[in-house]
Amino acid sequence: MIGGSEMEFSLKFYSPIEDPVVGKIAKKHNKTPAQVLLRWIIQRGIVVIPKSKTPSRIKENFEVQDFNLTDEDIEDLNGLDKGRKGRMFGGHVIPGSSHPEFAFNEPY
Repeated sequence: MIGGSEMEFSLKFYSPIEDPVVGKIAKKHNKTPAQVLLRWIIQRGIVVIPKSKTPSRIKENFEVQDFNLTDEDIEDLNGLDKGRKGRMFGGHVIPGSSHPEFAFNEPY
């Protein structure tokens, strides 16, 4: 909770690691949700540099090359995109956000 005695509110942020769709795909491939999300990004052709200082998680992050997501998995994961309403900050605060090649313009 944030606030004082007169005003209290809570902040809840969406975490794709906790999404049931990601969990279902992870279970199907016998992987963790984090591994599924890393693999999804890799299969999209995006370079991923995961961060961890826990040896077990560092090892886990490398264990994403031994499986591929199916077209159905990718479609399900792509369906989680909430577009602009799912973003924490609007593009209007970033210089160049009106440019047609701005990275966060729709569609992904």
